[in-house]
Amino acid sequence: MIEVEKLSLSIGNKVILDDVSFSSFRSVGIIGESGSGKSSLLKSLIALFSPPFLLQAKKLRVNQVNVLHLDSKRMRLLRQKVGFVSADIYGSFYPLSDIGSVFDALIAYHHPTKTKRERKKLSFDMMEKMGLKNLDLIWHSYIRELSGGMARRVQLALCLACGARYLLCDEITSSLDEENAQKIIDLLKSMRIPLAFVTHQLQHLELLCDEVIVMHGGRIIEQSSKQDFFLSSNSDYAQFLMGLQNAQS
Repeated sequence: MIEVEKLSLSIGNKVILDDVSFSSFRSVGIIGESGSGKSSLLKSLIALFSPPFLLQAKKLRVNQVNVLHLDSKRMRLLRQKVGFVSADIYGSFYPLSDIGSVFDALIAYHHPTKTKRERKKLSFDMMEKMGLKNLDLIWHSYIRELSGGMARRVQLALCLACGARYLLCDEITSSLDEENAQKIIDLLKSMRIPLAFVTHQLQHLELLCDEVIVMHGGRIIEQSSKQDFFLSSNSDYAQFLMGLQNAQS
């Protein structure tokens, strides 16, 4: 699903990602301390950077598509199928439009042949799959009026309604309390949709992912299966992260 070789990201003289290479055909968890480049790597996979950022790679293929050689139409199709779920729950929605208007506009953009009635039905179907209720009330609400857990479910429902078949999840449980975070993890697990999952929470990674990538200083310092990571991680830094997590729990 993801093939990356010698990827770099920089702005001016500042190097953000350096010589990043990995491949993954299953769900992958990406961990590391703050500033290690996790979120930047996730965004790079669908080229969510524009000048003055410079994104380069010998190979960058997602869903068998060469990301760095797409025109605007094909990039739109890629981002339709590979949905990015931002860490910022509320900032990912236009604040002056209610939820129904956001769903309608984005589904119309990605599915131009659907009628307004079909777009609303699709929206409701996806919100129901996320376990949401009182859908008419949500449809006419603004994202800031929802709790964090509800807003996150709405955000996921929007990705799926637009056609996502793979999810790039950037710290999507970090702003939630433990109960709501676990609900999101359970939901993602039940959906069985492949994903790249950036997190600080090793227990979430263990539940959702098949492979683990450890990042430090804009580089990948380890990639292993989940089993190998938790049983016999190769790097001292990965052991440090696991010890830090255990101390905090």
